[in-house]
Amino acid sequence: GFYGDALRYGTDEMLDILEVDAQAVLEFSLEGARALTERKKEGVIMNVSSTAAFQIFPLFAVYSASKAFVNQFSESFDQELKPQGIRVLAAC
Repeated sequence: GFYGDALRYGTDEMLDILEVDAQAVLEFSLEGARALTERKKEGVIMNVSSTAAFQIFPLFAVYSASKAFVNQFSESFDQELKPQGIRVLAAC
């Protein structure tokens, strides 16, 4: 993530943070879960988050927001997959 006022950096740079911190997590989690469910396997998907996800974080706004996505998605997806024996966790 970039530290400093969000307007200090270009929009494309901010979108790159979302691509790595949120979009990639979504893609890997969905594809990992598909692979496990298609093979009728149990398992754990571990996503990397941050304690920044739990607070308002001026000067690190995009990063903390992207990590809040990771937490919310991981918790929700965990509930969806729990009946199949698949856990989705977020390490903060």
